[in-house]
Amino acid sequence: MQRWLLLIFIWGLFAECAYGKIQSQVEKLTEQHSEKNPTTLCDPAEEYIQTMTFLRTLDSVKLPETNTREVADLVSRGCRGGAARFAKTFSLLKKIGVEHKKSLQLALEFAQENDAVQENFFAVLKLAYVAEMFDFSFQMALDVAYDFSKKLKSHHKQARNDFVKLAQFCRDDKDLGLPIRTCSQLAIEIAHLSPYYPGGVFEPFNALLNKLRTEKQFGLAIRDALKTTLEVLKHGPTAPANFLAGYEYAAKKNGLNMEAKAALEFALSLAKRSVKELPPPVVELQ
Repeated sequence: MQRWLLLIFIWGLFAECAYGKIQSQVEKLTEQHSEKNPTTLCDPAEEYIQTMTFLRTLDSVKLPETNTREVADLVSRGCRGGAARFAKTFSLLKKIGVEHKKSLQLALEFAQENDAVQENFFAVLKLAYVAEMFDFSFQMALDVAYDFSKKLKSHHKQARNDFVKLAQFCRDDKDLGLPIRTCSQLAIEIAHLSPYYPGGVFEPFNALLNKLRTEKQFGLAIRDALKTTLEVLKHGPTAPANFLAGYEYAAKKNGLNMEAKAALEFALSLAKRSVKELPPPVVELQ
């Protein structure tokens, strides 16, 4: 009898252990799925209730109950984290002086995005507004941050890091002589190419621009060097190497023996063939 009780006890432990392992595997798979597909699993009830609670406890703004429910309904469609993104965006914008209607509009927009898009918005807004970087008016800083965060589809952190480096480069390199608005637009445009480059786009940008500016064979003014660099980078990570190899061959006497301008046009034509279609394929993050 004791032996049977012992066997039943051991079987119970085994069953509990097996169930624990299965549950652990399910939780692990769910977590992995959520990381790869962060917007596919939703908790609309929780998001709705959190938004209602947040709006009802605001001291600075009081919405009519009907409007409060409408906003909560919209936020609940933002899937996991929508309420937190809404509250964070609304609170920050109100704190820095954005009028109520605009704060509500942007908060609703970012509730529907993922956390990385919101983080980019905040980071670039701060960067564009501080005196050490662009020192924009608030409205201009807001426009730059919105444009950057909303147009980017992937590689948000990498692109944000590229933008910071590009912005710093614009400000530090006095030889560029670019107006602040032009510099910010350039930084945004180049940073949006980040998903197509392993490790980011800043290093390829800096290397190619440096060659075009400093090596006499190219003979390009700063603005032309920037324009050419941007045109090459648009065609993916192999484009800079194809451009430089093409130019070198075109300029050689035993190559095509072309003048600088013709060699540049030839090199650009090769760089544009670096991908079969635009935009280039996105580099998968490890």
